[in-house]
Amino acid sequence: MSLHLESERLCYRPFTMEDAPRIKELSGDRDISKTTLNIP
Repeated sequence: MSLHLESERLCYRPFTMEDAPRIKELSGDRDISKTTLNIP
């Protein structure tokens, strides 16, 4: 069973392989990487 929560602004769900390019892009952003404890 996977948890999937949605609100008007956000969608929480497990990561998928389709998320990898965007995660790679965001992890290269200095402001994001310095405030994120763990990047999958």
